[in-house]
Amino acid sequence: MDLKRPYQIFPLQGLDAVKFGMSAAEVAAQFGSPAHTLKNFTGETIDSWGAATVSYSSDNQTVVEIGFSRQLSGVFLNSIHLFSQDSRQVIDALLVLAGEAYEGKGFFVFPTLGISLSGFLHADESDKTATVFQQGRWDSLIKKMNRITKLA
Repeated sequence: MDLKRPYQIFPLQGLDAVKFGMSAAEVAAQFGSPAHTLKNFTGETIDSWGAATVSYSSDNQTVVEIGFSRQLSGVFLNSIHLFSQDSRQVIDALLVLAGEAYEGKGFFVFPTLGISLSGFLHADESDKTATVFQQGRWDSLIKKMNRITKLA
């Protein structure tokens, strides 16, 4: 995986050439072989390339979520650069696109875009991470979060 190149978010579809529904072999053809593979507590397989992870459904082993840290500095959606712009500006711009988000325990979830952010309002910039996810993936969790239409 090339940390220096740009990666475009396609809402509710994936990140760059890696799309939801792809197999691990198809992902490896795009990102290269993962450095590590593990299973999480829900039985999902997670491949890791250090700065990025890909989670595969426990039932059909296809991509359901792609996570990345700020080391992947070129991640963008339209003109919004997730890790190189001011955090509040990123959240505000995503709110404009999404219309609403859900906030709780340090996470901002934009279900209509299939994007989640974590650590974006922390003092330590190295805490920033984000995911792009398949529609419905966060539905049960956002029920426990606060709906927002703008930052306080």
